[in-house]
This record gives sequence, structure tokens and C-alpha cells, in this order.
Amino acid sequence: MARCEVKKGMFILKECSNFANQTCSKCSKSICSKHSTQIEDEVFCVECGTAKKKQQLRSLPARQRRNRNSVHDEEYERWMTDRNTHYGLWYYGIRDDFYHDSQYSPFDEQDYSGFDAESGQEFYDDTDSGGFMDS
Repeated sequence: MARCEVKKGMFILKECSNFANQTCSKCSKSICSKHSTQIEDEVFCVECGTAKKKQQLRSLPARQRRNRNSVHDEEYERWMTDRNTHYGLWYYGIRDDFYHDSQYSPFDEQDYSGFDAESGQEFYDDTDSGGFMDS
């Protein structure tokens, strides 16, 4: 059985450990129930669902848009009212805006490899003078 392909996290992205039980209608990723949402009788991953909600918001007349974060506000209010409602669209919408607005590029598992010690490699500081400023 395939694993969910949605990346979770905000600053450091990690693989979801859940088994997938659905497929996103837009990007065809394998997704679990935690990372899926239903919009207009279609199942989307939370990332595509967020994009769809933003597209729907942009298509509304300006007077119906409360502010730039209406997608987040609507989803957050729905989640606060009914805690059984999926909060993923709100969370992934906030994450998407943060990445876009700050031009942040998250760490993923490939970035960790730069911190892996290669075999036989050790750190040895032979300049230790024992003084106050020595680390």
C-alpha cells in the first residue's frame, strides 16, 4: 500500500507516515484522509485544495472578499466552530502564503544529508588554549 505523498511541517518538511487511501483529483498524489479535503464533490490534497479555495476567492466580486486572508479566515472559523472539521486548508494556506511572501524555501530530508558525518571524519580542535574566549 502506498504512503501519503503530502509533505507535512512548516519550516522543515517531512514525509507523512500515513497510508494513502485516496488520490488527489488535480495532481494525482496518493493522499491519506488527514491530508485530503473535499470541494464540490472532488477530493483534493490539502495543497491543491488550498489553491482551489484561493481561486474561488479571486473569482468573487471585490465587495464579497473580506480581506486577502479570507480563505484562511473562512477555514479557521469553520474549524473553531466544529473541531471535527479538517483544519488543513487553513494551515496549508498560511504555509503557502508564508513561503510566497517571505520567499522562504523549506528544508527537506535531502538538506539533512549535509549534516551527516562521512565515515572516518571527526572534528578535532587542536587549538584549545584553555582561555576564556576559547569555545
